[in-house]
Amino acid sequence: MQEVYGDKTGYEASNTETRINCFFENEISEITGVKIALIVLEVWAMRLKEMEPESNFCLIMCSDEERVEIRFHKARNDEQGWLDDDIEAYKDGAVGYVIV
Repeated sequence: MQEVYGDKTGYEASNTETRINCFFENEISEITGVKIALIVLEVWAMRLKEMEPESNFCLIMCSDEERVEIRFHKARNDEQGWLDDDIEAYKDGAVGYVIV
């Protein structure tokens, strides 16, 4: 696992990637994709905290005109988060996250 993903954070963030657009036969707008992604992230946040109330999780959403992606990883003190510290450095679409 370490060789491919670097650490547990990289493994979780990579393997929880969900591309919202892939669930629809027809093309959906970025706005529709973001709305659906926000609903899914809310459900993930509730379920993750229900399963591990003492843990913190980083919920991530990325979007551009072509697709909307969501993913999560456990926020660990001994590992760097999956996103760079400077979120403004991302130029290919919008990126946002929240720690719950």
